[in-house]
Amino acid sequence: MRRAFHSAAMLFSLCAAAQTLRWSTHAVVAPDGIAGAALDRAAPASLVAWGRRLWRIRLPDQTVREFPVERFGASGCLWDVNNDGRRDLIVHQPPDKLVWLEAPGFRVTRLIDTEAEFAECLGTTLLGRRGLLVSHRGMQVRFYLPADKPGRRWPYRELYSFYTASYQSGLALDDVDGDGRTDILCGNYWIRSPEAFDLPWRLFAINTWHEQPHSAQVKLALLHRAAQKALLVSQGALEHGRLALFTPPADSRQLWLEQRLASDLSQPAAIAVADFDGDGRDDFVVGEEGVHPRLVWWRQTAGGGFLPEIIEQGREIRAVWAVDLNKDGRPDVLTLSGSGPSIVWHENQPVQ
Repeated sequence: MRRAFHSAAMLFSLCAAAQTLRWSTHAVVAPDGIAGAALDRAAPASLVAWGRRLWRIRLPDQTVREFPVERFGASGCLWDVNNDGRRDLIVHQPPDKLVWLEAPGFRVTRLIDTEAEFAECLGTTLLGRRGLLVSHRGMQVRFYLPADKPGRRWPYRELYSFYTASYQSGLALDDVDGDGRTDILCGNYWIRSPEAFDLPWRLFAINTWHEQPHSAQVKLALLHRAAQKALLVSQGALEHGRLALFTPPADSRQLWLEQRLASDLSQPAAIAVADFDGDGRDDFVVGEEGVHPRLVWWRQTAGGGFLPEIIEQGREIRAVWAVDLNKDGRPDVLTLSGSGPSIVWHENQPVQ
């Protein structure tokens, strides 16, 4: 049953949008008990999935390899920890461990830290230091540096602690102020990089979405709108969540300019950016995880607006990726769901 959008503007946009793509849906063979997954784009592409066990699902042929390791929580990411050219797994091990497993065998679970509760992790290099960026407990941004010897806990630096009415989550990286250094975006804020690693980072507000405890538990993605870089923000933890684009003003230390796209989405917990229709403009997909979930493609128009088209509805979407699985030059949509089938490939096909 189709769920109506809750604003006249959204309803008009849906009705006005001419269908420009069709999506051929394929269920992917997946084991039971998946809590989280990350996409490894190295050829051949595969999903590393974890939960009851750990699996690598090669795509699109759907070959599944299971690894006999312990149960893991939902949060995790892939990053080449030991710099050997293979992406290792960083993941939550209940009740409170942050651990990593070395690819390709994933045989040994190595401790990073205890008393860890994190929503996202992201391997990166900041000011010449390779490390792991983590949004911790909704209140801090931490940067872990790999231990100098196996088996030791990783040292970390608290880059910033938040003191707001809402928990903060969502991670993205960008040189916001154009000074040649990588800044961090998290929740309501961007955190400006100093000139040297030991100097303090500075915090600036992007928006004021902190009315409820989970208002700033968001998903973030960068895209280009009308040739200008923008930040896509979705309130993935709220049943009546907002979706908006924010562009920095001339002085990026001031509040950013908002283009509201929707105000009543059903836990928009997953977003991915790509040019799905090949017109040279960034589009994006949003997956909802709430009571009335949908998967929606938002097509960017020539004027920088966005028109939504429903791809699917009825499955709670936990994660979404844009990836060309069949190598036809068009990005497809891959989703992880909490209801069956748990992994679905939406093949991107032009309307004939």
